[in-house]
Amino acid sequence: MDAASGAPNMNPLNRELTIVFCITGDTFSNKFLLAWTTLFNYCLTHGIRPLISNYSSNTQSRHHTRNMCLGSVVQKGNSQQPFNGEIPYDFVMFIDSERMFGVEDFINLLKEDKDVVSGGYLIEKGNEKVFDVVQDCGKETVAHKGGYEHLTIDEVVVMKKKQEGHLLSVDYMGAGWLLLKKGVLESLSYPWFKSEPNCYDYTDPSGNVVPVTDSEMEMWSFCSTLREKGYTLNVNLNSLVGTERVGLL
Repeated sequence: MDAASGAPNMNPLNRELTIVFCITGDTFSNKFLLAWTTLFNYCLTHGIRPLISNYSSNTQSRHHTRNMCLGSVVQKGNSQQPFNGEIPYDFVMFIDSERMFGVEDFINLLKEDKDVVSGGYLIEKGNEKVFDVVQDCGKETVAHKGGYEHLTIDEVVVMKKKQEGHLLSVDYMGAGWLLLKKGVLESLSYPWFKSEPNCYDYTDPSGNVVPVTDSEMEMWSFCSTLREKGYTLNVNLNSLVGTERVGLL
């Protein structure tokens, strides 16, 4: 409530919203619970109706977990809709249980009002900490460099210093801090998330063509399908969140 006017506080989109928060995992740290409680309270006081969907499995893949958070029923086949089409919502927000975030990180995603927008968070790639973001997944780039180059911490620092814009259009992003507008998932066939390794040819320094199968990029199939459907994958550099097992930015 705005003390001066007596009107209720409103979110950046200045309209009533229903957002389904899909939270994966069954173990939550004190830091996560504090962050989530603060975000939940923000929603309740800023015109957002928060709905919570949680699923966790120690035996199933993360793809399966995300689909279950969306209310999937395997027996219904590939024509099903999220939540069986029975829950009216405006956005779905995926948050993994290892994320460390603040309310401003969420606001910075929401105010863009994009079909697809994520923040950045660190993952471990070998001995290096990189963002779960790849700007260019083109075959020529991969063939030349021998693999995908995730966005590095130094690159993000330079981008933010240049202040040339906070939204990046990318080819690949993770789903651990991801906001999807209503209609995006509905435009995809089930399963919305699935494990499909990316296969490509790499030409080594000797000129030999080496077939490569990359199964480490969890969201490859999802991101590829979105791009094929004409969606722009946006990463907001003003929404950089932490990963507990990797460490804060």
